[in-house]
Amino acid sequence: MRAPEPPFFVWDGDCGFCGRWAGWLEARVRPGVPLVAYQDLDDLGAVGLTRAEVEAASWWISADHPPRSGADGIAVALRAGEPWWARTA
Repeated sequence: MRAPEPPFFVWDGDCGFCGRWAGWLEARVRPGVPLVAYQDLDDLGAVGLTRAEVEAASWWISADHPPRSGADGIAVALRAGEPWWARTA
């Protein structure tokens, strides 16, 4: 697949740990922010990443910043989401 328009989150679809984090994150980012397994992307270079990078960490891809990896990328993704205290039960 072609990469979606930023922002989006890239993770390792073969990693069980990554999959659990991606699911957790998906429930917390605003609607319309895709989470994409890197294996589904046709061209990692088009988003500024290498295979070694995506096998080592997850990534937040934004139009206005360089890609952010690991905990930094998750933190930026969470800031793009709805605050937990704003949710209704």
